Amino acid sequence: MKRFSQWLTQKWSRQTDDKIAQAYQVTFSTPFGQLVLQHLLDTIYCQTCESMDPIALANENGRRFVVQQILEYIDAAENPQKHEVDVEQEIIDLEKGLGVKSGT
Repeated sequence: MKRFSQWLTQKWSRQTDDKIAQAYQVTFSTPFGQLVLQHLLDTIYCQTCESMDPIALANENGRRFVVQQILEYIDAAENPQKHEVDVEQEIIDLEKGLGVKSGT
């Protein structure tokens, strides 16, 4: 159960590496980068998949996820304060099954 709680905490933490975010922002702020980003938005991100095949749908969702990550990194570089969120953490007592909250 401890591994699951660690995974869940990591899954929902929205921390980005500043150097990587800056690299994305610099790359996609060039004229060629903007052209590539617009192409990705037009051909992948804003398209709908009309297939009923679950594998094709999962593939399309994965492709969209990559474009979403690019957009999030660019946004994190341009608006770093937007992604700094105070989070209240829960400390779970697994032995007793009680949840105790503590502020960070």
